Amino acid sequence: MQTGEVYALYLLQEVQRQQLGTRLMRQLAESLQKQGCNSLVVYVIKDNPARRFYEKLGAIPVNSETSWIGDQEVEEIRYEWVSLDSLLKKAEQSTTHQ
Repeated sequence: MQTGEVYALYLLQEVQRQQLGTRLMRQLAESLQKQGCNSLVVYVIKDNPARRFYEKLGAIPVNSETSWIGDQEVEEIRYEWVSLDSLLKKAEQSTTHQ
């Protein structure tokens, strides 16, 4: 069993809420499956309101840890999709119910 990881995903504010992030995540999940992965993790800064994006796509918060970005200490939450199939299903539902 292999797990993919998203280190960072940023969209400019002017292109947010246009399903681009969802389409990127769907393409990522499909690509990871072709490479033999069946799960995915992503780390999101706790204070980032975009956490809801991952939750909407079915990611489950697993734990949190402290890390450093430059000279600033931040708390990151580890989100996980145990099954890429579940991410693909949520992404499909999200793009068809715009």
